[in-house]
Amino acid sequence: MTRLHQSILANIALLIIAIPSITYGDAPDAGNYLPGFQVTFDTRNRLLGAKVTLELRAADVPNEYIFTIEKRARGLAKAMSSGKGSESSRFALTGQGIRPLHYRGDESDILFDWDEGIAQSTYKGDTASIALQPQLFDRLSADIFVMQRLRSGTVPAAFDIVDRNKIRRYDLITLGEEEIEVPAGTFSTVKLMRRRQGSSRSTHVWYAVDEDYLPVRIEQIKNGESSVALIASELASIGAP
Repeated sequence: MTRLHQSILANIALLIIAIPSITYGDAPDAGNYLPGFQVTFDTRNRLLGAKVTLELRAADVPNEYIFTIEKRARGLAKAMSSGKGSESSRFALTGQGIRPLHYRGDESDILFDWDEGIAQSTYKGDTASIALQPQLFDRLSADIFVMQRLRSGTVPAAFDIVDRNKIRRYDLITLGEEEIEVPAGTFSTVKLMRRRQGSSRSTHVWYAVDEDYLPVRIEQIKNGESSVALIASELASIGAP
């Protein structure tokens, strides 16, 4: 895989992360509610054409789950690279909420040892020991935390993830509610914006209210313009974990 496409896959993963500072009335108690799903996206940019699939499924241990992102390049993007890429996060649903256990990416590997209070992070061959704190995620388990908290009705305005051997904080802003049409259908959505502290880039995410807050459109904004867009083409349930 070329450096360009490693960057693309990294951007796709970060596109998904967003948490609003809002409260929705009449939301169900979703503390232990993690329905399995699969969402397929098409990219808008022809040069960087790809099909991206998000999937949540139960692991082989009770109360543990695996969330994956799979990318398959198309057109010129496929010709320039191996055409594939993936990331995965194994996490547990505990009395303290979602706890990441093992994240794997193209150049990253993170093991979370909650008993010892340490995350062992490796990025491009360099390693770091990071002290764990409550509500600390990898960049994929944070996605599930977002949807779970949206279902429960109250979410914080910022969160932290372990990424590239560091803890990074993301601030979040609610942009309102919007009805949008994508190939997968027409949805009433909550629109959110995420920005890493110190970054000029931001990400807009549209979560479908009537589809358990699955993301149906994701855009990365750079210099006021959309640089990467993911548009949902298929939504599917794969059975409750």
